[in-house]
Amino acid sequence: MKLLDCGCGLGAIAIDFAKIITPGKVTGIDIGSSQISIAVGQKGWFLYLRFLVAYTFAKFRQKVAQARITLTPPITQSLLHLSN
Repeated sequence: MKLLDCGCGLGAIAIDFAKIITPGKVTGIDIGSSQISIAVGQKGWFLYLRFLVAYTFAKFRQKVAQARITLTPPITQSLLHLSN
């Protein structure tokens, strides 16, 4: 399983998902480089977790069009579940 956390901020949700879907891959992206720096520092031992500075729809435009989008209230972030 692959999971993309768009607007991951400090990475707390991405880290929680990495615990659940290991050895699945989790990628957290955020437009704020300072947020990503903190997230990388909190990553810990997860081999299949990465954080990138990116605009949500710029890099993943084609995959987003094919993705199933899940919104989980009250969380305001969109989690895009991408097939292998």
